[in-house]
Amino acid sequence: MQYPPHLIGHGRHHCRVCGDIFCDSCSARKLSVESLHIVNERACDRCHEFFSTHLPFLKQEHRYQRYEKDGAYAVTVALAADEKSLVVKYDKGKRPPSSLSTAMLRSVEDGQTSSGWRAHTEASCGCFGAPEVTRYESLSFSLVFAAESLDLVCDGPDRHARALAAFRALLQLRSSRSAAFLDERREEVELNAAAQQQQESEERQRLIGNKYSQQRQDLKKKYGAT
Repeated sequence: MQYPPHLIGHGRHHCRVCGDIFCDSCSARKLSVESLHIVNERACDRCHEFFSTHLPFLKQEHRYQRYEKDGAYAVTVALAADEKSLVVKYDKGKRPPSSLSTAMLRSVEDGQTSSGWRAHTEASCGCFGAPEVTRYESLSFSLVFAAESLDLVCDGPDRHARALAAFRALLQLRSSRSAAFLDERREEVELNAAAQQQQESEERQRLIGNKYSQQRQDLKKKYGAT
């Protein structure tokens, strides 16, 4: 069970990933998230399922079929490295890649929503017949963003169920108050990494400077003595 923050107390714990408060039974698992520098920390069931199961699936490039008014396209869809956008790539470079912000994701629908799909369905009814169109519809889902919809058809029922669950988990996480907390965690990790790189760079420059300084002193002693 999830609790508001002011009710934290005995038997209630905060998830080290999303920061929300849960009862002991709903936050008993341990989780490691490399991108957040979290190692074997307490996590709620939602975060454990998302980061251990759904996130690896979303980060992989999976192939789908996309139907539009001007034809059908094979595309790959994957979550970007920063986990803030979806990268859509068209097969054989038929179109330039596009990036869709996950913050703009409004819903994940089982089935198709775009006019392109409806136009393709109407055209296909005469060629493939209604059963074939129904089969395509049963393997499809739609990612509805603020300004557009991304309609995708999977290659089988297992992939359809897997993709639908993963994208709905992503939507749930991005729609919750935990999204801002996770973004702050990622920004903190990025800032710390940048500061660490800067510190290491300065240390290397210092060591190089000390090395050359020592070499100059050695040369002065050598040639000064002669």
